[in-house]
Amino acid sequence: MLLDTGSSNLWVPNKNYTSATCQNHNKFNSNQSPTFKSEGNQWSILYNLGTASGVTGIDDIKIGKFTADNQTFGLADVVADNFLLTEHDGILGMASDNLNTMDNGAPTLISTLIKQKKFNPLFSFHFSHYYDFDDQGTLTLGGVDKRKFTGKKLHLTLLAIIDTCSTFLLIPSKDAAELHKQIPESEFDSQNNVYIIPYDTTAVVSLVFGGVEYKFYSEI
Repeated sequence: MLLDTGSSNLWVPNKNYTSATCQNHNKFNSNQSPTFKSEGNQWSILYNLGTASGVTGIDDIKIGKFTADNQTFGLADVVADNFLLTEHDGILGMASDNLNTMDNGAPTLISTLIKQKKFNPLFSFHFSHYYDFDDQGTLTLGGVDKRKFTGKKLHLTLLAIIDTCSTFLLIPSKDAAELHKQIPESEFDSQNNVYIIPYDTTAVVSLVFGGVEYKFYSEI
């Protein structure tokens, strides 16, 4: 499952789904789950990668050592062709309930686990380092893994989303224009709505969280 902090739907491919996009993915067979209940409400969602849609079901869903009782989730009958080459079978949305397109904002898996007092209302990610092959990304439910950082925990109130499912930085167009003015020879690609910077730029743009600088443009 792809852990996505930018969306809230939890879905898996349905057992009856036979399209090409699911040929290389595991599918959920509700007949093999004695706790499954069919709800049958229609849902759909649009991602940058494409769309997914189907009907809802209810089941007890386990993640790690925690089980969410009577969790609403999606059985995908239609998935966009873009999912064909992805490694994950489905998506586990971890954003807020109001973004869930199932049942007009059904509780997410994380929200259900917190409401059922399975763990403290906190989860954290450690992102693997690109240049360290042995470094594995991890998800910690109910707290933080103190082995993954030094110093004090950083509590942030953001007017943005840190999206574990995205590979790009998205900001308001006026801010993007102002930022790229500072990068010599950068150009705006109006067809794809992105900025292109020279491969040999020496400009450095960084995000700073709690005094720690994270570079995302640097000299190549």
